[in-house]
Amino acid sequence: KTAGTMAIVATLLLTVVPWPGLSRAPAVVVYAPLTTVRANNSGFVRELVVQSGQEVEAGEIIAILENDQLVSDLIKLGVAIKQSQLKCRMFKQAQEMAAYQAELKILESLQTKQQEKAKQVDQLTVRAPSSGQILGRNLASRVGTYVREGEEIVSIGNEQQKEFQFSVAQEDQDAYRDYVGRSVNVRLKPGNWLQASLDSLDPRAKLEPPHQALCASYGGPLPVKDRQLASAEEENSTSNRYELLAPRFTGSVKLSPSQSSSLKSGQLGTVTIRAYQESIGSHLYNVVARWIRDRAGR
Repeated sequence: KTAGTMAIVATLLLTVVPWPGLSRAPAVVVYAPLTTVRANNSGFVRELVVQSGQEVEAGEIIAILENDQLVSDLIKLGVAIKQSQLKCRMFKQAQEMAAYQAELKILESLQTKQQEKAKQVDQLTVRAPSSGQILGRNLASRVGTYVREGEEIVSIGNEQQKEFQFSVAQEDQDAYRDYVGRSVNVRLKPGNWLQASLDSLDPRAKLEPPHQALCASYGGPLPVKDRQLASAEEENSTSNRYELLAPRFTGSVKLSPSQSSSLKSGQLGTVTIRAYQESIGSHLYNVVARWIRDRAGR
């Protein structure tokens, strides 16, 4: 009888009684938003006007690129337009209206190309799309280097606009989804706490780490493995170098301006909630399964 009673109690404890502890998700402070300034056209970096840590206003010059081919094309278009305008006058004076109309269309096409090319030349002067602080390493070494269209030059972040990005295991995502819009605790290192609102949780799980600071390869808490890179361009991107051992969900915790100012980008923390819907047995099973999976991936 005693053994049966104990078995019933044990069953209730494992399947019905909620786990009293906390569910934890590793987190990292990031700029929100982080604005990436990219080259609109390919060219050599002739001058980098800003330095890392410098405050800039929207529209302020970041860098000046050099592309002789673009400038040469613009000059040639200017010459071609003058020649076409001369032909238009000659055909019109000679009452050759068919030839005049044909040349007029050529002139309009040249003028359109000139406007497009002039815009490309103007974009060789790279400007800040938003206000904030310049972020980047060894910026001075970029002078004289060649950048391709779309390549990142610097990033811009606002010290008063940051958030915590956190990573949630698949078995914990329901618990965290219930907390969207509610206040959560964030534990900082060493031993400090703050409260903030859980803003969102991505509906899709991904193998891509939300931030390299969370990867074990960079001293973070999440085990990762090398991933197969599809191109040489990816090999130069540290953000694409590793993947998680299992898909995880990424969420964000909004920070107030004062909280943002007191925290540094890249600073690690832990988002914690009480997942009452998880039984003791379910929690213990998930802990063991996660430990086995992490050990198997190393």
